[in-house]
Parts: sequence; C-alpha cells; structure tokens
Amino acid sequence: MNASPGTAMPRVSVVIPTFNRCKLLVRAIASVRAQTMQDLEIIVADDGSTDATADSVAALGTDTIRYVKLAGNRGGNAARNAGIGIAQGEFVAFLDDDDVWEPGKLQAQLDAVTAPPGADWCRTGFGIYAAGGRYERYVFMKPPFQDQHKSIMNDNFIGGTSSILVKRESLEAIGGFDETLPALQDWDLYIRLTAHGCRLSGVDAMLVRYFKTYVLGSVSGSFSRYKAAEALLRRKYRNDPYYRLFDRRLKIIELKRLFKSRPFLREALRYYGGRVYSRKR
Repeated sequence: MNASPGTAMPRVSVVIPTFNRCKLLVRAIASVRAQTMQDLEIIVADDGSTDATADSVAALGTDTIRYVKLAGNRGGNAARNAGIGIAQGEFVAFLDDDDVWEPGKLQAQLDAVTAPPGADWCRTGFGIYAAGGRYERYVFMKPPFQDQHKSIMNDNFIGGTSSILVKRESLEAIGGFDETLPALQDWDLYIRLTAHGCRLSGVDAMLVRYFKTYVLGSVSGSFSRYKAAEALLRRKYRNDPYYRLFDRRLKIIELKRLFKSRPFLREALRYYGGRVYSRKR
C-alpha cells in the first residue's frame, strides 16, 4: 500500500472524514484495506473528535494512514477539503466513517474511468442498510436525460459521496466542497463537476454499504439547516439554464423530508407557523 510520505505517488487517495465515531471508523478503514486494488493511500480527516479517534488510528499504523485533525468541529465539507488538500493520488475517493466498501469497489471504478471514451469521475450502486445491519434495498438511479448536467440539476441521482471516485485535478479545478453549505453538499459538488464539463461514468453494482446511522441533530432532521442550504443554492444556480428543474426538486425534497423526519416536520411547523403569525400582525 503506497500510503506513507516519501513513497511513490499512489493511484488513489481515500479520504475518510470522521467525528467521534472511532469504532465505526476502524470498520471503514478495514474495508479500504481489503480492496483488491492496493495502490492507494488512506487519509483520515478528523473534524475535531473528542473521543479515542486519534488513538484508534495510531493503533492501526501511521505508516499506512495519514491523519489530519482539524481545529474544532468545522463540518464534513471542511474535513473532506482538508483531505483533498494533502492528497497525492491521481484520483480521490471518499468514504464516510459509518459506511463500508466491497473489496472490488476501487478497481471497478478505475476500470470504468479508463475505458473508452474515458471519464473524469465515477459512481457506483450502493446497498442501504439499517443501523443494525439489516439490508433494505439496492440503489443505482438512471440519469433521466442524456445531458449529465441537466440530469444532476433535475435530481441527485448519484447519492452520497461514499460511492464516487474523482480525478484530483477536477476537484481542485472546482474548489472542492463548498464549506458554507450546511446541507446538500454532495449534490452541490456533483452540479459543479458536471457544469465544469467533467464526464461521469458508472458501475451498476452494489459496491458500497450505506448504513443509516442516527445522529442527534443530523442534517436530515434539521429544517433550519436545510432551508439555509436551499437559499444558498438558489442564489448560486439561479442563472443555470436548468434552474427550473433544480427549483422543483428542492421543493420535492422538502416535502419528502416532512414525511420522513419528525424533527424536520416539527421544526417546519414552527417555522411556517411563525411566518403566518407575523403576517397576521
């Protein structure tokens, strides 16, 4: 594994953002080490953990893992950008600390991006699992249009970042993740990649296990964070030729979350109730 400084440049840099989930982090790292393609480096981007994360990483061997710790808890976007900033690989792959890769994930993606006509980034299918490990369903959404940018403006058909592999130069060209966004960061990254002309390929196979880990105060359950992200994204893409598709999808996402998340619904009722009250006054 070409992971330590001073060795030959690795083909892939694996960036794992983490915060106070050292046990899950160890599981995620094990799935990277089990990859059939081992020309890689592992970068753990610690977003200010206060648990035993640093000790857990050290116990796994600092000769094969590059560890960077951010000052304070700045969010997943900042952690991923910190990892990108020190990455040496031609490609960067992201793995959330509570997700797991299947052994052939990276090799399948490298084969896909290098196959004619070539691509700048690649996604895979993923299985969704309950927090306890029960398998629920497989997801690999087909883009609705031939135009990849139009498709991603219409909907995030890719999913979370644990399924993507991207050329490092492409990430650097668009400035990485937007650290001002409190939600929908993955969708925003995909929009900017396609707008930049980066060609996407895909592997229709279940190569990622996505676990629905519940975290108190999570983005999915926060209406205020969603509305803040929504406002930022509307301003960012209002001049995009496919803005109407994007605007419609934002409204659909909000409606779906109202039905799926009780904390989201309660906060939304307070928000809209307050607006009605202020108008009456």
